[in-house]
Amino acid sequence: MKRIFFILIIALFFVSCSEKKELKVAANSWIGYVPLFYADKKGWLKKEKIKLINTVSLAESLDLYKKNFVDAMAATQYEYFLLNREDVYAIMLFDRSNGADMIMSNFDFRKLHSKIDAYMEVDSVNYLLFKYFLKEKNLKQNMFNIHNLDQGQIAKKNYSKPTLIVTYAPYDAELKKKGFKVIDSTKNSSSLIVIDALFSDAANIQKHKEQFIKIREFTIKALKVLKQNPKEFYEAVKEYLPGYSYSDFKADLKNIVWIVKPDAHVKKLLEKIKLSYKELK
Repeated sequence: MKRIFFILIIALFFVSCSEKKELKVAANSWIGYVPLFYADKKGWLKKEKIKLINTVSLAESLDLYKKNFVDAMAATQYEYFLLNREDVYAIMLFDRSNGADMIMSNFDFRKLHSKIDAYMEVDSVNYLLFKYFLKEKNLKQNMFNIHNLDQGQIAKKNYSKPTLIVTYAPYDAELKKKGFKVIDSTKNSSSLIVIDALFSDAANIQKHKEQFIKIREFTIKALKVLKQNPKEFYEAVKEYLPGYSYSDFKADLKNIVWIVKPDAHVKKLLEKIKLSYKELK
């Protein structure tokens, strides 16, 4: 009897060891992450014990990852560099921004002489775009009153004064309704490279390797649906994209380039921006 009990204990131990642990992934409402949203909506992630944490900003995704509340984050190279950790690298690429990160304003720079309110997510790639804009336009940062808000808060505000906003799709749609126009974007410069990827660290990659591989498979599968039936795809993901119509969705898809299967050109871009990338197999 003792022997049978001992065997059962060993069996239970091995079952518990082999049981898949939940993988938590943080992602904000960036249009380049829609394959993740589609996989989540269709239940593909849940079947693999993957939990998608929908955040309000890139900064929140970074903060959750820093505090070990999530095991991976969907982000740009800017947030990756803020981590300053050698054990973290990109394990899957999503897209390159080609106009979907932008600067918008509700005024004419040529007719303004007072200080300007500028809204952005400071601890994110928004700030990189803002600094690039200042350099390109030969502007001084002290011309602006900088306000640090997440994009949801920025899109909901009402603006009566001259205002500059650094934003990204899908939030541009709401701002256009409020009279804001795009004055600069990642489309306007080949030197401003913004890459979105899935990042994690060596320990979590070892623990969740098969689940990460599944995420890439689901992303490729979702992109096939997007290509074949964009309307059906939009209907599945629209709850993740606040205030976003189908026409907004289609328009902004033209402002990103999918790089899930990176070619030689993309790999050279990664080298240029010094982004560490290792595809899991």
